[in-house]
Amino acid sequence: MTEEQKQMIVRLRNVGLGYRKIAIVLELSRDKVRNYCKAIGLDGYAKKRLQAKEGKQMEEDCADSVCRYCGKSIEKQITGRRRIYYSEECRRAWSKNHLSLYKHECMFFGKKFESSSKTQKFCSHDCYIRDRFWRREDTEEIVKMLLTGKKVPTVPKWIKDILNGETK
Repeated sequence: MTEEQKQMIVRLRNVGLGYRKIAIVLELSRDKVRNYCKAIGLDGYAKKRLQAKEGKQMEEDCADSVCRYCGKSIEKQITGRRRIYYSEECRRAWSKNHLSLYKHECMFFGKKFESSSKTQKFCSHDCYIRDRFWRREDTEEIVKMLLTGKKVPTVPKWIKDILNGETK
């Protein structure tokens, strides 16, 4: 750990950030940050440390927060939402490095997939188009395959639901 990182840990800890947030900003492990804070007497809950300080000192320390990505100081705004990134570039870089993947089930085939969207319903655009516009063609195609005794490669989820008696 460099001297610059040690100074930044002290500064961020005095602002009221916890071990994990400091570790994310400085790209260190949480345990390294916690052990260093314990060694210099900055251990314990960050919120309790802030509450224990005098009101005037607390206002001065909390007047500016730090960027979640680069650790630069962000001046407190008078109105609006509290900023957590120094700039738009910092926000994009942090988002790029910390992707959140959500688990979904395709509404057309019932296949499980992951995406960065919270509300995605289909695994691909093709599944959306087939679900939206090709229901009659799919049904006719599957009935023909069943009547001729051919194996159906993929059955849409909505047809499986109808066959299982699960209609909405």
